[in-house]
Amino acid sequence: MAVRPESIEEWCHLVPHLLLEEGWQTILENGSSSMSCCSSPWGGSLLRIVLRDLLVVDPPEDPADLLVRPETKIWSWQVRPELSAESCTELSELAPGDCVMHLWGRWKMLKLLDVVFGCLDHFSHHATLRERLRRNFPERGDCASVIHDVRQVLDWITFTRRQPDRFYTMQLLCGIPSGIHPTQWVVPHLRLTLDVVRSTAAWYLNMPGCVSQRRFDQTFYVVLTMSSFKRGWPMIPTDDPEDKDVTVIQAGQSQGLANWVQYVPLQHGHSHFCLSDYLQLFLERMGETMPVHQSLDGQDVLPYQCVVAREHWCRMHERFHPAFALQKAAYRRAKGGKTAPKIVEDIAPRLWIARYPVQFGQEWLVKGFGAAWRTGRTPAESPGQTAPSTNNRATLEQDASPSYGPTTSKRCCYHCYRQFLVPFDDVSPEDGSTSFCSETCAERAHEAQRRREDAKQKKLAEMQQQT
Repeated sequence: MAVRPESIEEWCHLVPHLLLEEGWQTILENGSSSMSCCSSPWGGSLLRIVLRDLLVVDPPEDPADLLVRPETKIWSWQVRPELSAESCTELSELAPGDCVMHLWGRWKMLKLLDVVFGCLDHFSHHATLRERLRRNFPERGDCASVIHDVRQVLDWITFTRRQPDRFYTMQLLCGIPSGIHPTQWVVPHLRLTLDVVRSTAAWYLNMPGCVSQRRFDQTFYVVLTMSSFKRGWPMIPTDDPEDKDVTVIQAGQSQGLANWVQYVPLQHGHSHFCLSDYLQLFLERMGETMPVHQSLDGQDVLPYQCVVAREHWCRMHERFHPAFALQKAAYRRAKGGKTAPKIVEDIAPRLWIARYPVQFGQEWLVKGFGAAWRTGRTPAESPGQTAPSTNNRATLEQDASPSYGPTTSKRCCYHCYRQFLVPFDDVSPEDGSTSFCSETCAERAHEAQRRREDAKQKKLAEMQQQT
């Protein structure tokens, strides 16, 4: 039996036809709505409801922002509970767009689905659930929300994709413990259920306060970017004044930040520099704590960026900037020159986007991702090309990579940041070497990613034991 998935990437890995028409047994079709099912790799069945031509009156500029993060749902429930169809309280924020919470839905469609299929009983009372929001997967502009409970009983996916104009397609998928064998007497109830689900989805996308929710969601986090560290890594406070490489800044004596040394990732258990690791250590040396993240909505930001909640950053503002000014002074004294590392706020996130064409199933999966090209076409759609085999490396592609000349493209290594030129002839959907300058850098970056995922799973396991 397959392991139950927890993210949309894992769902697409275990159910390759998840977002396709093939592989599903049609139960009912009613105009722009349909209901179908298939067997589940981990037992039971999967129910899918497809709702096409849903009108969004005031859609977001970016279609990937149609659904909001679980943190925003919690905020909305606390501010205006009368407008929310679900009550929720936060237990833990694992990452932006990834929360463990108590959730209770009051929708009529949930009761109908539970009566007909017996699949959503856990929404009828407060349950401990984990929700993950993933944007721009598997295509740019897509948005997916994956909910599962800590006991691995409930599975629920909401997936949206924009159509022309202001219309959207929404797919709802849920796991059912047993098989689905609809009889003749239940068909009228299925039609009623499908109509209720469609009307509920249309209300949810246009409910009162949805525009303010999306606006709040877009400003919930602030992206921090470090720049101007061309002469080496930034400085970090130290308690060891006897260190031979220490730089003394007398202006920091009153704050306990007089002694500074260069930050070296390997000395602190990290294989390469990540701003989130550095900033957390910096705050710890200041005597402060604040959650700092290296991902946003299921996508990693570049190592010289990190993500923090705007509320926490505003609270830390007054103390952080004077301390970081001492860091700049120590850097200039130790390295010379007039420039020093600085932190810039509200820079657009630079995301590593892995595009995953699910129509080729598991043959496309390499370390959890598929290789696709920036044109949006899969290799099999291009003349004379076929889908790649599983021997190819995954392609992690930086968004909006600039071009530097008619025959080359300039890239930056994800691990060591060394810039290198790649001929356009070598930049193909079947070549993953453009993400890293060497195999060593690729292996180290993947290992760092695995460690972050292990730490997140460990934190979740500790929370489950406490509850």
